[in-house]
Amino acid sequence: MLLVGGADYQGRFGFSAEKTGTLWLPGPYDRDRLLGCELAARALDGARGLVTVTGRIAPTPSLDALIAHLDRHDARHAA
Repeated sequence: MLLVGGADYQGRFGFSAEKTGTLWLPGPYDRDRLLGCELAARALDGARGLVTVTGRIAPTPSLDALIAHLDRHDARHAA
């Protein structure tokens, strides 16, 4: 798992820059803030190159659907 954050805070959750030195992101960022946390032992061993988005893109709900959901939620909690 990768994130851009502060090692002093994210380190408590197992994130570090130890194995991210050969990875890079598109666009500007502080290289020492690219952190990784291996969910499986040695998952980042040998990782290198440009980090890109993978996987299924979640559908984006319409604004009308979000408003309708909020209206129903508010109506249930107003009673």
